[in-house]
Amino acid sequence: MIVWATIVVEQLHGHWSAWFKNEPEIGFGGEWPSQAIERLLDARDRELYNTNEVYTIEDQARDGHLEFRIRVVGGDDEFPRPSMN
Repeated sequence: MIVWATIVVEQLHGHWSAWFKNEPEIGFGGEWPSQAIERLLDARDRELYNTNEVYTIEDQARDGHLEFRIRVVGGDDEFPRPSMN
């Protein structure tokens, strides 16, 4: 079974912060979105996530705000598999 988690990344005053959508109180920052996401995953058990399956949720992207789906190892479907358009 496949589970997808949503990571939200936002920019405020030139600094990016990343958090899991279902846990907004736990976030990590960086100079770039990728750095904030890496720090977030490093703070969690990285082996719980398949970092080869990360997809942008394009309809949620706007200036200073990005959302990604990342595959979680094990569990039930939380989200449908993203299209590969």
